[in-house]
Amino acid sequence: MLVVVPLRGINFSVKRRMRPACPACAGWDSLDAFIPRFAGVWRLFICGCVSAAAILILLSGSALVSQSQPFRPPGGKLKDQPMLKFRVLALALAGVILVSNLRAAGFADVVLDYSPGTGFASGFTNASVSLGQPTSTANPFSPPFRNTQLVSLGAGGSLTVQFNTPILNDPSHSYGLDFNIFGNTGFVITNGNFSGGGITDGTLLGNNPGATRVWVSQDNLTYYLLNPSLTPTVDSLFPTDGIGNFSMPVNPALGQNDFAGQGLAGIRALYGGSAGGTGFDISWAEDAHGNSVSLDSINFVRIDVLSGKSEIDGLSAVPEPRGWAIGVAGAALLLLPARRKRARAPISQPTIRSAQLLQILFR
Repeated sequence: MLVVVPLRGINFSVKRRMRPACPACAGWDSLDAFIPRFAGVWRLFICGCVSAAAILILLSGSALVSQSQPFRPPGGKLKDQPMLKFRVLALALAGVILVSNLRAAGFADVVLDYSPGTGFASGFTNASVSLGQPTSTANPFSPPFRNTQLVSLGAGGSLTVQFNTPILNDPSHSYGLDFNIFGNTGFVITNGNFSGGGITDGTLLGNNPGATRVWVSQDNLTYYLLNPSLTPTVDSLFPTDGIGNFSMPVNPALGQNDFAGQGLAGIRALYGGSAGGTGFDISWAEDAHGNSVSLDSINFVRIDVLSGKSEIDGLSAVPEPRGWAIGVAGAALLLLPARRKRARAPISQPTIRSAQLLQILFR
């Protein structure tokens, strides 16, 4: 259901299209499609190698540590090696965060089919606005409302989109959810304060009270229905919060009553850093006979509206693999006890360069 909320002092910008986050990886989509299970790891590995090579090239031209007087402790190691390892560890963790953010930006890339159905919102029929990042200027009290932000589906309507990079079915994703769909839903302000101090009782506006279905596919030929008894209605909880992470699902255990008495700060606290949206799990897929289907990944999502009306702002994939997990693994490797070596002949200029850096880290 489309709701127009013209509020003063809010700059509703047109939703921007997202270019590939990593230009060097833009041509690898065919490879990702060939090995979807390792698509995310493949890109992460390549980007990480490129980043590491760049760091080593920069370090090779200048000394990291230089001393005017030679000093070697009884153990035979340079006194600056612990600090050096700490600095390299910080660089490694920063690189993990950077690469993770690059991988996280997964949004719908192509509209394959659109049918508005009946009872759709007039003028909201440009399906391409569902591509790319959802509206970043929206918040739970001020949802998207422009026809440059939303496409409308009435009863019998359908929207099919393609993700160039596969969405992985991974139970380690937050709450087990693999992708999100963003709509036009917002929270009703019940205390009459529309100047930044609004409070809600959990009532929704703009949501679809009817029924929807979500289908997924690997090849755009065979589509599997996500179990209707498990899937939430498209364009319902949770209203979009543009300052959050579009790739992070909200805890699906939360209900409307959990938001009663909350203002914007309280809603964001419950979101836990998420940008909202409705989360879906690929593991809910089933065949025509209602049997569960095991899918490693998908590239296509179809939304059907059976009754009511839903507006679609965008779709996002939950990122894979998790940056924090790789960061912890990398930190563990770098902090493993090094094998001690006896001191060799003293050096008059103990300068540590990139080649020595590798020896320090891995011996």
